[in-house]
Amino acid sequence: MTIKTLSARGRRRQREPEPTKEVILRRLRDYRALGRRIERIEQRLEELEAPIYDPRTPQLTGMPHAPTARPGSAQERVADATADLRATYLHQIARLRAEAGELETALDELEPPILGDVLRRRYIDGLTIRQTAAAMMYSEPQIYVLQRRALAQLAQK
Repeated sequence: MTIKTLSARGRRRQREPEPTKEVILRRLRDYRALGRRIERIEQRLEELEAPIYDPRTPQLTGMPHAPTARPGSAQERVADATADLRATYLHQIARLRAEAGELETALDELEPPILGDVLRRRYIDGLTIRQTAAAMMYSEPQIYVLQRRALAQLAQK
């Protein structure tokens, strides 16, 4: 959603709304799911292509066949459909990796760097406050404070 404001000359211009902490938290929580989605898509792609390249797949070229409305053999049509799906899957993978990269960059830019470490452990690695505190050798209240600071910095960017 964009917000319309007036510029200094009275013209309307649009600007993107500031991300809220809830939006940032949702993106952090979704980060773990991005990796799983990429793996599932890659697995589907392998399953889709396996029969095409399997040496046991019968070669249908040179066999007499009845004329059909669609040109090419059944194997060629399957190969074409597979190529289309492959392109779609590769596009989805690229989009998901770009989204993950944006989030990683945002976490890397936090100052001090420990703020990014806290968010990585909490949301990407899925650790609890207690586990994060033990891993980083901080107290639980300190982790809460660092987490709040990190989220506030992300909301300002």
